Amino acid sequence: MSRLTTGVISQNFNTHHDNIDNPDDSETHEPQPSTSGSSMAPVFLSASSGMSRPTEAARKRKQTSIIGYVPKKMTVDSKKKIDGALLKLFTKDYQLFRVVEDEGFKEFVKLLNPNYILPDRHSIFKTYIPALYEKCVVEMKELVEKEAQSVCMTTDCWTSRNNESFMAITIHFIDSNFSLRSVLLGCFEFNDHHTGDSIRGTLELLDKAPENLKGEEWIILKQMCQVLKPFEEVTKVVSGEKFMTCSLVIVLSQGLVDVCSKMSKMNYNPRVLDIVNKLLCTMLEKDTWKNLEKSRMLCRSTFLDPRFKNIPFLHSTTFLETTKEDIIENLTAIIRIKNNQTADRNEQIPPPDNGSEEVQNLQTFGHQSISIWDTIDHNAAEVQPSGTSTSRAIIEVQRYLEVAILHRNNDPSNWWRENSYN
Repeated sequence: MSRLTTGVISQNFNTHHDNIDNPDDSETHEPQPSTSGSSMAPVFLSASSGMSRPTEAARKRKQTSIIGYVPKKMTVDSKKKIDGALLKLFTKDYQLFRVVEDEGFKEFVKLLNPNYILPDRHSIFKTYIPALYEKCVVEMKELVEKEAQSVCMTTDCWTSRNNESFMAITIHFIDSNFSLRSVLLGCFEFNDHHTGDSIRGTLELLDKAPENLKGEEWIILKQMCQVLKPFEEVTKVVSGEKFMTCSLVIVLSQGLVDVCSKMSKMNYNPRVLDIVNKLLCTMLEKDTWKNLEKSRMLCRSTFLDPRFKNIPFLHSTTFLETTKEDIIENLTAIIRIKNNQTADRNEQIPPPDNGSEEVQNLQTFGHQSISIWDTIDHNAAEVQPSGTSTSRAIIEVQRYLEVAILHRNNDPSNWWRENSYN
């Protein structure tokens, strides 16, 4: 097979690289001698060679100018999109405004789009952020008017790192797509105490107070907060993860009944009193609530909690005696097991050493065993523990009840750790 001549190479340039000027390009090509030194005949271009000559238009096409790669001027829509993405750094990620003046950030943005000019931090918080706020207000008003048929309003109070107090007012509603939506109505400085009256006064800062809340209804809401506060406290206590809660169940249930009984006699709004009475009746009539003191596990836990002991059972002699007898019965069984273990260990103890070999020989002289320990061993064998296991259990329980009550903020586990009997 013959090698390609320079004429074929020229043909390849014209066919595949027509945008590059070929100084040797001409209408006809003279035969070129082979540079390989071979004696084979050179290859000439001809119509029969299967390589067609490129057209005149293809040969005249030029390489794209560098100006064609320069980015075009940024449109207004493109700038708005980039501005919106930039503002999310501050509205969503809470970045500082001065980030736009950092050299590294500037180089990063310039590499992404050299035509985009970063606004300075003063323009962001004086122009861009206020404009975005007004746009958001219009959108939220349209959303509420279109989707919110009824709303639930919540307030959230907190203190910033600068020790400044604020209160946010938010409404929540279900839209037509059954999606929960939340809209922030406002956020105000709140330097007063977090009481119902203070919050109510701050709510009046709204441009338009809720139409469905009247003066009497504000009073009802305030009283309902007082009614539900004990239930909130109980919920937090029984949800604790760092302390035991089993011994608190009976105490807390009694506390709720007692609180509701007192609130039912207070000078509340009739609608509030109706709710209080329903809560009280439900607690007193519900089987689960009434059967709490019938649970042995709950009664044992409460009785053995040094913060409460027998106090939660003083209202009922029956429950007190039942719980006390149950504790004594379990303690008796424990004492019995301890006594049996002690007796077994005593049987395994070898007889006492009566002295040296010479003394033992004197003791056994004349086939009689004489020891200085005879009297004490005989008397020790006749001595029995004072009282039965049951009587000892009764005494132990009585001693436990006579010890001062532990403060309810203390840890009962620590008390038992310090007063455990080995």
